[in-house]
Amino acid sequence: MIAVQCWDDGVQNDLKLADILRKYKAKACFNIDVGRHLRDCRRLLAEHNGQPIISLSMNEIKSLSVDFELASHSVTHPHLTTCSAERLKYELDSSKKMLEELSGREIRGFAYPFGEYNEETVEALRVSGYKYARTVKNASPSYPPRDPLEFHPNCHFLSRNFMEEFSKAVERNELFWFWGHSYEIESPEQWQDIENKIKMISEHPSAEWKFPSELFI
Repeated sequence: MIAVQCWDDGVQNDLKLADILRKYKAKACFNIDVGRHLRDCRRLLAEHNGQPIISLSMNEIKSLSVDFELASHSVTHPHLTTCSAERLKYELDSSKKMLEELSGREIRGFAYPFGEYNEETVEALRVSGYKYARTVKNASPSYPPRDPLEFHPNCHFLSRNFMEEFSKAVERNELFWFWGHSYEIESPEQWQDIENKIKMISEHPSAEWKFPSELFI
C-alpha cells in the first residue's frame, strides 16, 4: 500500500510538521503559492479560528525542499475559474518556474486554490506541463485517477473517515492520499494525533511513503 500526503500554503506550522515527518522518515509534498512569500522573512496571511496564519519565507521553503517535494499552489492563490486566460497562464507558468528555480528540481504537481477548477484550468495546466493536480474532493479508491489533472485524494487529515480510508487502502493494497493545512493543527492534542497517524503509517508493514510525483514516473 502506498501512502501520500500533501500540505497547502507554506505556513509556519509546516516546520514543526516537517520535524515529525523526518522523525518517522515520512515523505510529503508542500504546495506553495509563491507570490505570498517574502524572501527572508515571514508575513501574516490571514487568521484561522482567531489565530494568525503566518507564511514561511522563501528561504525556509527552500530548506524544506531539501527533504520534501514542492508543488505549485499558483502565484497568488486566486479563484482560477474567474481568471482571464492571460492571468491563468501567469499563475500556472510563473509559479512553476519560480519553484523550479528555488528548489533546483522539476515541479510536476499542482493543488487547486480553494479546490476550484473547470475545463479551462485543467487544459491550461496540461499546456503548462503539469503531470497531476490535486483537488479537495474525496475518492475511494483514489488511484488511478480518470485524469491526473483531476486527482481526488482519499480524505482530509482531520476527516472522521481517516482511519476507515486507511484500513480500506491497506486491505485492498491501494493508494491512501490525505491532505490539509498545518495551521489547522491547533492544540497539543491535535499535534499528538497527527504524529500518531504519521507514526502508524510509517510503522505499518505494508505501507510505503511516496511523493505524489512518483505516481507518474
